Amino acid sequence: SLWVLVVDDDAMVAAGTAGMIEDLGHSVITTNSGAGALELLNTHPHVNIVITDYAMPGMTGGELAAEIHRARPGLPVVIATGYSGDPAEVDAPRLSKPYRQQDLAMLFARLLGAAPGSRPLASDPASSTAPLRGTDESAPVLESQRA
Repeated sequence: SLWVLVVDDDAMVAAGTAGMIEDLGHSVITTNSGAGALELLNTHPHVNIVITDYAMPGMTGGELAAEIHRARPGLPVVIATGYSGDPAEVDAPRLSKPYRQQDLAMLFARLLGAAPGSRPLASDPASSTAPLRGTDESAPVLESQRA
């Protein structure tokens, strides 16, 4: 099971995401800001993945991802965004809003299915350009990572 940090300035989105993740059998910590996320990561070193909203006041999800990659280089950070454009400064996998529990399950299966010694999800170049969605076109990517 995973420990997931969910970062979203919209309390309803954070609560909904946390509920879906808990229903999948994982543990969740939530916060409403990038600064809060950095504090929680210092006190919760067992966090396995961060899912952050992109558009937040104070610190964007992209800025948060960059800070996390500096502090904990192997920790996967996934940017959740409702925008169709790809923020150029963000080098992280995407989760397109609105997402469903199935989309989160696929994300976690991909993360848990990574073979020992393989690159972590956050540094996978294929992930940084393609949104993570529950579509048939994402299935070959998932299969190829298990090989």
